[in-house]
Amino acid sequence: IRNAGIPSMVTESLPVYAVIESAIGRVDRIIVNCTECEPYLTSTYRLLMEDPAAVINGVKILLKAIGVRQAYLAVDNRCLDALNKLEKLLDGSKMIFGRAVDAKYPMEERTLLCAITGRELPLGKSAADMGYAVFRAETCAAVFRAFAQGMPYVSRIVTVAGNCIASPKNVSVPLGTSVQELIDYCGGFRKSPACLVLGSSMTGCAVTDTNHIVTKDTVAVLAFSHVPAEAESSVCIRCGRCAEVCPMRLMPFAIVRAAERGNWTRVEKLGGRVCMECGDCSYVCPGGVKLREKMIFAKSGLAALSTAVD
Repeated sequence: IRNAGIPSMVTESLPVYAVIESAIGRVDRIIVNCTECEPYLTSTYRLLMEDPAAVINGVKILLKAIGVRQAYLAVDNRCLDALNKLEKLLDGSKMIFGRAVDAKYPMEERTLLCAITGRELPLGKSAADMGYAVFRAETCAAVFRAFAQGMPYVSRIVTVAGNCIASPKNVSVPLGTSVQELIDYCGGFRKSPACLVLGSSMTGCAVTDTNHIVTKDTVAVLAFSHVPAEAESSVCIRCGRCAEVCPMRLMPFAIVRAAERGNWTRVEKLGGRVCMECGDCSYVCPGGVKLREKMIFAKSGLAALSTAVD
């Protein structure tokens, strides 16, 4: 797995081989995230529909590698046809179980654990601390191909969508493929895009042209004919909405204020390091404050401070 260069495909994650090494002796179950909680993304769904056996066989390899005997495949309850395909192949397995979960954003480690186990992950703890190792469905499929075909991680499925794309598709492409090639393969633009996004609609990066390539982290290429108007104000009004929606139970407004004042001790105390950069805080802010970007700045400040101390 290490030689195949397989990423675990979650935010700021370790490579898969390191996740496996850290899980041995600490976990007793595996959870496989087969959900897609953001608009437009459908690549995981297509993987489950077209090659569910690769996912299941990859899970079996991971079970053997870690030395555990139970795994749960968490599938979005809007994709029950995909769950039915998985369960048909599992054929009553006593080791691997399919589970339908409610579609929520962000459906990452913390929310996924809560959906499967009913227990909330304490702040500052990892899934391994609760006895679980979490992987993506795409990771499992890549693990199987590495073992069965000797194939390193050299390609991925990319969703090409948005109202400017002539023929939206999920395309399996080699890493390094240009964004322009992807768009051309999907029929080009039906109209000139006002916004081109590399990645998902919530956490992706807006770019000004198609002179970019597909990397391990490129889940989608999205093209839209309009850009949402930003709020006229950009001042925090202390409403607390960002704290209400934060999946990590943080107070983004307080963390951002402390970071802007250079009070890194308070940023650390408020949990700034565990922000998952989901963007919920920016989305709900009535003041138009770009909280996600400011939270990323706070995290990078803590990381730089730690490096300087080391």
